[in-house]
Order: sequence, then structure tokens, then C-alpha cells
Amino acid sequence: MTNCIYVEYDKFIVILTLISNLKAPTHNFQKHQEIRIFAQRNKDCMSIQTHTTLQPAIVVASLKINNKWDGDLDITVSAEPMLKCLNGLDCTSFVKLTLEDSRLRIQPAMYTNDIFNTDDFSEIQTASLHHVIYQPTKLITDYSSVTVDQSNIFYCRNNLLETFKCIKAYAMSSKKQKKLQAILSSDASTLFIDLVALDISARLRLLEHELESDACIRLNSDQLNYLTKALALLLNSKLGPVEMSVGNQSQLVLTCQGICCQLSQRDDFELIEQPIFGVAKKGWCVDSNWRLQQGLKQIVVTTRPSEDIVEIQMIDGQIHLLQLTEYASGSFHTDVIADKGATNGPAVVVNRDQLFSALACFNSYEKLKIHGLLSREERLLIRPSSNEDEFVMLAITEPLDVDHQV
Repeated sequence: MTNCIYVEYDKFIVILTLISNLKAPTHNFQKHQEIRIFAQRNKDCMSIQTHTTLQPAIVVASLKINNKWDGDLDITVSAEPMLKCLNGLDCTSFVKLTLEDSRLRIQPAMYTNDIFNTDDFSEIQTASLHHVIYQPTKLITDYSSVTVDQSNIFYCRNNLLETFKCIKAYAMSSKKQKKLQAILSSDASTLFIDLVALDISARLRLLEHELESDACIRLNSDQLNYLTKALALLLNSKLGPVEMSVGNQSQLVLTCQGICCQLSQRDDFELIEQPIFGVAKKGWCVDSNWRLQQGLKQIVVTTRPSEDIVEIQMIDGQIHLLQLTEYASGSFHTDVIADKGATNGPAVVVNRDQLFSALACFNSYEKLKIHGLLSREERLLIRPSSNEDEFVMLAITEPLDVDHQV
């Protein structure tokens, strides 16, 4: 019986990298139970599944077996040491997996095709041996497959990844991340992502796409972080088209060449609704996103992120950005377009990093409409001039307790 399997290196390392980003619920979780690898007799695919206790996603994948395989395989092994073994191999196209004495030997291999057109592989000799310990999979296990909603599938592009990166950065700026929720929802032919937290809120358009049914899934900050990493890894891998499936079953699935990452809405979620803003038609000012971002970059923070705050004030038709705390300094001002007759406003203090992350959610060359600089508000609301459906909101804090002149 053949006791070795040849699989593609590039796809194998992507799968294990996706799995290595998962987390165990406790430090006592047994590492040899992390993933299950199995292949049926005379089948040409090897399947990999993650244990259901790993968070925040389930990863299921299939790898083509490129040689004749006439045995049964069903083992559990830790993904992290296996990934280290793969990273330790020299550049190779294939990996040879050999089962021997409760150890899984991992070797680089190359495909050879002689003049008689017979498929064959040969090992690439290395100075070191790479192997991991495995054990037979138990009869009662906690592994599950992934179900894809075929009615709501669309292709993922790099611009979608950029949106997720921006919304993730804005989410990470929240001081209330434990209760933060990212909600994927659909409205007519548009897929949106909403951020809801105690100190920030946002709605951004992901893409225009016709969906067979309404999308509705809530993710926590860990799930949003993993989704962004997984999407970046799959798109950059160049393995093939990356698809996303969303539906009203509270599940989101990324798929690429037999690799599936499923994120499900947690049962213990406390549903938080997007706040309804009662904003007056007056009191808006308009400025260039690029100029505002450049102004924030001029403020230099030397230490202590808690002191990374900025005071904003409308004075005589100009937005002034000022920072005069013990740990930061800098100032900037720019002419803006404001409601007629409303050219002065109170001093507004916000977190500088949070404000910059909010501005980065929109195109740098976008004209932004800002509400909260001409009247006393609890929040700063920013919308792009090109789309009234999108916005970001961040909390306003108390004015700076320092003496300064603008």
C-alpha cells in the first residue's frame, strides 16, 4: 500500500496559514486536535477540516492528491508546527507527506515527466528532516463541513479588500471593541457594512450586486479582523477567483479553489441597532478629505496614545486643527464651505487616530460634508458629498484643558 501523498505546495501553505490565524478558546486546548486530515481509498482529494472549538471561523479545504493513493487516511495534527515545516522547505512545487511511526514526514518534491509521458515525482534532498506528530482521529469528533449559499455569491476584488481594511482600521480605533458589531446587510442592489459601537458608528457601501435574498450577518471585532486577513491572503495568493457568499442564514463564506472559510453569527450576540440620527439640514460644512488628512499628519505625537487627541474649531470660515498637549504639538487650518451666516463654532475634541481612520474610509479626493463643528453636539458626523447613504460617526470628548490661542 502507498503510504505517501503528493500535494501542491502553494495551496497547502495558504490553507495552513488561514488555519494558523484561528485561536483556541483556552490555553489547555490540545494542539493535536486542531485540524483533521483525511482521504478515502482510491480518491484523488485530501480534505482538511478545523475543529469547531477554534475561533472565529471554520476552515474546510480540499487538496488534489497528485499520485496514486490506495489507502485510507484519517488523522489529527497541529496546524502550527506543520506550517513551520512548510515554511522551512526550499522553494518547491509539491510536498510529499509520508506516514511512518506516528509521524508525518514533510519533504519537498518535484514533478518529473519522462519521455514515455508517465507521471512521477522525486524527492528534493534537504539537510534537515521536517515532521510532525499525528494521531488517529477519534470516532466522536467536533468537525463540520461548510455550506455555501449558492443564491448570494459574488466575486471579491481588490477594491472590496481595501474597504474592509479601512473599516477594520476604523473599528480597531474604538475603545469599546468588546461590544462592537459589524453588520453586513443589503438594500435593493447594494451590499453595505455597518459598524455599531458605543463611541463610533459607520455605514459604507461594499459593492453593487443583485442578491436573491436579503443579507444579514453580524460579526464581532475578532471576526471582522479575521475576515480581512483571510480575504487579503486569498486574493494575494493568486490561486484563482475568490468568492463571497452572504445570506439571511447569518453566515458568511469565503471560497477559493476548494478552500472555504465560514464565519457565523454568534448565538450570544446582543443585537445592537444602528442609531437613528436626527441631523438638521443646516449646520454642515464641506472640505476636502485630502486637506483634512494632510492637516492631521502635521500633528506629531511623541508618546502615550491616550494623549493623541486633536481640537477642531470653525473660526471665520476656516477649520482649525490644533494640538497643544504635553505629548503632541502641531496646527493646521484650511478654508471651508459652510452654511451661510454660520462661520464660527465651539471647540470640538476628538481622538486624532480615530478621526484619521474615519476620513480614510472615503476616497482621498472626495469632498466631505461634516456636521458637529457649528453647534454643540455629542458626535461628529461625516458624509461623502457623492453619496448620502454612507457616513462615519465618532464621539466628541471634552475640550482641551490648556491655554492656547488659535
